[in-house]
Amino acid sequence: MFPLGLAIDQLRGRKTVADPKSPITIMFLQSLALVLMMWPLVILSGSVAPGLVVLGGAILMGLVWIPYGWAADDPVGMRHAVARTIGCYGAYVLVPMPWKLTAVCAVPLVCYGFSLVLLKQPGSSQES
Repeated sequence: MFPLGLAIDQLRGRKTVADPKSPITIMFLQSLALVLMMWPLVILSGSVAPGLVVLGGAILMGLVWIPYGWAADDPVGMRHAVARTIGCYGAYVLVPMPWKLTAVCAVPLVCYGFSLVLLKQPGSSQES
């Protein structure tokens, strides 16, 4: 997703976080490392309940929106991460089998759709 995010930023005219000496880049990459360090726990939990791998992946990969939102000075990052987390947990708990994991996978898609529409335009100082 990171390369796709960079491509979207470039298409929208935003300055990317690709400078390796930038504090924003360092913070973002450290946040990615945090997410990667949690994957073994998600994978191990899958030996007890395989659906937890899907749930954990859907939530963990959404957490990178928090540093992205901070770096882009856009509240949509935190909103995406919170909505995605609550939505995924809700789908996992409330949707019956055999649709449970499909619903968990659908939540990030819906969140991406809303987030891409709500992203601030480059140079915009409006609060969302």
